[in-house]
Formats: sequence, structure tokens, C-alpha cells
Amino acid sequence: LKFYGGEPLLARLLMPGFIAELNRVCCESGIPVAYDIVTNATLFDEKLIRIFIENSIRMQITLDGSGETHDKRRAWKGTGKGSFEEIFANLELIASYGGAHLVNLRMNVDQENISEVGELARRARALGIGTFTCGRIHFREKQTEYQEKMLSSESFDETFDLEIFRILAPLGYADSPANLESRDTCLYHWKRGFAVSPSLDLFKCDELIEHPEYRVGSIDENGVPV
Repeated sequence: LKFYGGEPLLARLLMPGFIAELNRVCCESGIPVAYDIVTNATLFDEKLIRIFIENSIRMQITLDGSGETHDKRRAWKGTGKGSFEEIFANLELIASYGGAHLVNLRMNVDQENISEVGELARRARALGIGTFTCGRIHFREKQTEYQEKMLSSESFDETFDLEIFRILAPLGYADSPANLESRDTCLYHWKRGFAVSPSLDLFKCDELIEHPEYRVGSIDENGVPV
């Protein structure tokens, strides 16, 4: 089960009870369950971190560079303050509770920040973070302010993939980085993959949730897909 958003930790007050109840149901039914979450990691607290570690919940957390570069791209709405220090403080907190091996620290790379891969990967290794991956930003045809900085799939594959691999391999992050493409994130091609809306409707792609005409089913009050 993957918690995905938006930002799933906006529902952090509901998560402990949800996880406990799902664990109970799965235990009684003899069904194994594993958890993942994709989060910006700004809303963690010590209680939630302990629950995540106790349940071996794998955490994908994204930083878009080291400090200043990340802060330009991921700032708090209203204040404009960057989020790097808060995220990294929570990474340190996760590590202090013995959960660094559950973290996949992801860096979205483009022409502006690719030179910062080594510094961020070294900081991740110092914390004992289990996985560090890089990927090309892909917005599925959406126009963004980063458009001119984005790397083409061809330039990433032919030039930067090997360069990044050579940086990461000595640090123990030996897997070659993989592109983040629409076919990887969209559930259309996953036979048993569905995006679930807050109203428990089912969709084959998370970007279709706001378009009810593309609903392919729902989950009833007994937790059964219909």
C-alpha cells in the first residue's frame, strides 16, 4: 500500500489508527501487507516516525539539490521560506531512531542542479540512508517554470546517467539512476494498480481523480472493490 499525494502526511493524524486497523485485518485474514509513502517529509513528528519504523514503512523523500537550490523550488506558500532545513532535520530524526535504511532520498535533476548530486549523496551516506536515486523531472506535458532547465530523455540517458552513476557508485548507491517517466508513475499499465480518491473511488491514474467521468470503480463500506 503506497501513501501518495499531494502530500499524504496532511492526513498524519489518521495514519496511526488506519495502519493499526489494516494490520489487524490483514493479520486475521492471513494477508501480508507492506507500506510505502511518497512525502516531502516536512510534517513528520517523533511519534509518526516511530510508527513508520515499527511497521517498516519505506519512505521516498525528495530534495531538489543542496540548500539554496532546493529552497528556490520548494518553499512554503505564503512565507516563501525554503524547506530544505526542515526536511533534512527530519531525515536526521529518522536516522536517530534507526530508520535511515527505510529512506529512499530522491533528487530530481536538471541542468541547474546536476552539479549538486555528489554533495547531497555524501550527506545521505553520512546519515546511513539506504537508497539515493536521481531522475529526470517529467511533468507529463505540463508547462512549468523549470521547462527550459529540464533535461531531455535522450540527454539524460546518454550523458548524465553514466556521470551520476560514477558519483553514486563509490558511495554505495550503485544502482544506475532511472528516469521518472509517465509510464512509471501512471497506474494505467499496472493490472492491479489503482489510485484511490478521498471518496474511495478508483481511477487508473492519479491525475484523473478530479475527473469523475474516468472512475473505473469504487470501494464500498465493507472495503470491497465494486
